[in-house]
Amino acid sequence: MNIIWKEWQITPEAGSLGHGIHFHDKKRNRESDLIAFVDGFHWLHELSCDVVIYCIKPDATTDTQTLGAMKNEIEQYVCSKNISPRMITRRIESIVNG
Repeated sequence: MNIIWKEWQITPEAGSLGHGIHFHDKKRNRESDLIAFVDGFHWLHELSCDVVIYCIKPDATTDTQTLGAMKNEIEQYVCSKNISPRMITRRIESIVNG
């Protein structure tokens, strides 16, 4: 499995994204709590080895340390292929949009 991280220049609205997995930071305002997105499920069904994950740039609320910990947890979550909505850290929640 090849995990590819890409940083958003402008964070999209969660409703504008297609199938995939959303990650939300509960310490952010509800309007801006989307911090990462796994694009699609091709990797889950073994149609592709690439997993593309978009994320925000670090900021005052979700700093570099928080994003680093989140990335580690998301990678473990994706590699487990046990995809279900849940808290992946104390403040980061996953939501499956299938």
